[in-house]
Amino acid sequence: MKRAALSIEGSKISVAIASGMPWSMTVYKRTEVDLPEADEDRTETLNSLFKSLNDEHGVKGVTIGLEPGLFIHTFVDLPVAGRVEVEQALSFELEKYLPLPPEEYVLDFHTQRKDSGGSHNLVVSARKDKLAWIARAVEGTGVSVLGLRCTAFEVLNNLISTRGTNSCLYVYQGAASVAAITLSNSAPVSLSFRPLGADAEATVREMIEGYEENVMVTGVEGAATYTGEHISTLKITPTDALLAGGWGRKKPFALDFTPPELVEEKVNHLPLAMTVLAGLCVLVFFMTSLLAFYKDQSALGRVQGRLSGIRTSSEGLVEIKRETEVLQRQIRYLGDFRSGSNGHIRLLNRLSSILPDSAWLTSFTASSANTVEIEGFARRTAEIIRPLERSKEFMDVEFSSPITVRDDFERFSIKMKVAP
Repeated sequence: MKRAALSIEGSKISVAIASGMPWSMTVYKRTEVDLPEADEDRTETLNSLFKSLNDEHGVKGVTIGLEPGLFIHTFVDLPVAGRVEVEQALSFELEKYLPLPPEEYVLDFHTQRKDSGGSHNLVVSARKDKLAWIARAVEGTGVSVLGLRCTAFEVLNNLISTRGTNSCLYVYQGAASVAAITLSNSAPVSLSFRPLGADAEATVREMIEGYEENVMVTGVEGAATYTGEHISTLKITPTDALLAGGWGRKKPFALDFTPPELVEEKVNHLPLAMTVLAGLCVLVFFMTSLLAFYKDQSALGRVQGRLSGIRTSSEGLVEIKRETEVLQRQIRYLGDFRSGSNGHIRLLNRLSSILPDSAWLTSFTASSANTVEIEGFARRTAEIIRPLERSKEFMDVEFSSPITVRDDFERFSIKMKVAP
């Protein structure tokens, strides 16, 4: 398996190509590509890079990291904490915080549950039009985007997982912008994204000035080294952090900004799975009944053979009569049992001939009171109820529960009696 990580910072694209299993990737090539300023030239350059990764190295998936300056952030408190509920609430709340309508952004969020209930949410977003050139560059390359990330957060994930850091001021210096994130017990307390300006070192020192606890600074290759009390400068390669966090591993800040047009559509296998499951249930039912039939048939043959032996024996009429009566009772019992098993098979066989091809059963129950209950799916339940009412084998046909609709199929539950 081969994967690549691309860190796009300013006018450079840093590339790392790795091979191996997801939990043990080894980088075997690193390179840098100059990135033009014009969007069309940038798109062409990135498109050529994707094709080269696919044609020369067999890379099928890439994780892309973008510098902090492309993103904006805000904190939103909500009365809900579940991810689905938070996502629904943000679709309404974000209009208050974003300069453009929410649909103009690709966004993700990190939720921190509050002890008093509800949640404190960090929302990070990027404008779709700023990412459109990447989506155009992917077309026709044979490469899929595994994730579009903010490099600052991916490096922070790597820092937390390798050093166990949960309270500090974390600073990531990109090529053109810088991010400062204050953590308290692994929760983001404050964020600041700034352009570097002419004096990058002065900008970074201004952001860390006055912070008296641990300060951890990292960034792109060539970034300045900062020293001082409580200050540590770490060398973490952004592309390595992207590779480490790009394989579905659980991480503190799982933020992804992949545009909708680059997300592969998930195939819904539920209808096929339900059909296969229903077929297996019917097969198990028939096999169980068939096994019971042959088992009873074998037992009946043994009993009849013994009875024949007793009848031809000359060891006393009284003993022969007693054993004959016992064996006759056994024969009647087994015959009744076999008749009952075959009755269920005949009912199910008759249902198969009555029901339309567009319907299938997921449950079949027959009681000793001549009552039959069936459950299943059909495109139109009316195509099932009418043939059952007209059949000679069943009567008092009625629904035992309301009809529900799922994936263009109607789910039914019908109860009826076997006609005498």
